[in-house]
Amino acid sequence: MKQITVKFGLQSITRQFADEANVGQIISDSNVRAGLGYSDNVRAVQNGVTMPNTAHAYAGSTLTIETAANAKAGPDGVLVQFGLQSMERHYDGTVTARMIRTDSNLKAGLGFSDNVRVVMNGVTLPDEAVIAAGSRVTIETAANAKAN
Repeated sequence: MKQITVKFGLQSITRQFADEANVGQIISDSNVRAGLGYSDNVRAVQNGVTMPNTAHAYAGSTLTIETAANAKAGPDGVLVQFGLQSMERHYDGTVTARMIRTDSNLKAGLGFSDNVRVVMNGVTLPDEAVIAAGSRVTIETAANAKAN
């Protein structure tokens, strides 16, 4: 067993992993993800270097989790970002800004409340705006939201 520290934002978790555990296995560990609250769209960085998921993590290592800044949604999903976290959601049919803003799975997964706006390319979207599959949107709290 080896001890690894995983950091995300201001939080960190230190725990034991099997000696053969690689970076991908460590960052996808459900207990670590739940404890730190990050989504799928992440990468591990060690000493300023982005680590491939197949890389060996040495005992005593610290892995810093970062969201993948250049990630894009799959062809049938919408990538939703809130703060440092992001989550891809797949919907059947037309997707509106209201659907994303009120989606209980997104709220729980990303940790935002009701007082938010959906922003795409720097523009606050009205609730009835249709969002195309493959798009990337950002959730902003009212305090940080841009004026219409």
